Amino acid sequence: MKHEKRYYKIGEFAEMCGTKKSTLQYYARVGVLQPALIGENGYFYYELSQIYIFEAIYAMRVMQIPLEEIKEYLKERNPGRCVEMLKSRLAKLEEQKKVIERTENLIKRSLEESEAALSAKCDEFEFVTFHEDAPYYAYTFHDRLAANYRALKNARKWITHCIDNGYNESLRVIEFVMPKHVRDGSFEKTYGAFKMFDENSSDRDTDGNIFIRPKGIYVTAIRHSSGTDIPSVYRALVQYAVENGYEPCGIAFEEDLMNQMIDQNRDNYLVQCYVPVRKV
Repeated sequence: MKHEKRYYKIGEFAEMCGTKKSTLQYYARVGVLQPALIGENGYFYYELSQIYIFEAIYAMRVMQIPLEEIKEYLKERNPGRCVEMLKSRLAKLEEQKKVIERTENLIKRSLEESEAALSAKCDEFEFVTFHEDAPYYAYTFHDRLAANYRALKNARKWITHCIDNGYNESLRVIEFVMPKHVRDGSFEKTYGAFKMFDENSSDRDTDGNIFIRPKGIYVTAIRHSSGTDIPSVYRALVQYAVENGYEPCGIAFEEDLMNQMIDQNRDNYLVQCYVPVRKV
């Protein structure tokens, strides 16, 4: 005796699957799980066996496999394609995990720096020693005064490239003053940069944009500044160094301790300047 097929309304099938009618309607709309029958009244009807297809879809969605990939896979399910799909998904998750870890470290570092900046003491001059060279991912300022638009466009290009590729240890911007501009007293900046993560420091061929801050003795001070009076900070540092038996001897640099992310008032930006020195 031949039995007629039993069909279930969409609400009944949804209840059996433990999902919502809207989910089944969406799956039907994107072609992942079509109803076995559409009545003349437009109602969706499903066969009991389709619950196994739903379970497969549910398992793949738990693994965050995109519906488009699920749709293609369901056209021809077999062990070989399943292994291939899962390997691909695992590789993508490993990459996502790296991005999440990098982002987490960046947030933690930025939080530490922001909290430290709140307690920073301004206009106190001191000598500090860096015992190791430090790698920075740098971009060039192209004639900043004569072509500010081009300079900013170039800066944004490399800042975005640096952040998108995870080269930066934090979001603090570093700007370097080359020795000739230290000597002539203009303190014009040539390079902008980000401190690199240690894991990237050995990659000295990264687009040719690795800039090394030399180890050594530096005279430093912190000041609230909008940027226009930063050369005066450098000049005061040089004077302080000379008065204490030192002379400038290399690449100076400044670091934003508080910037546009923290404070909307540019006059409240907190900058720490460094000038390398040696004993006379």
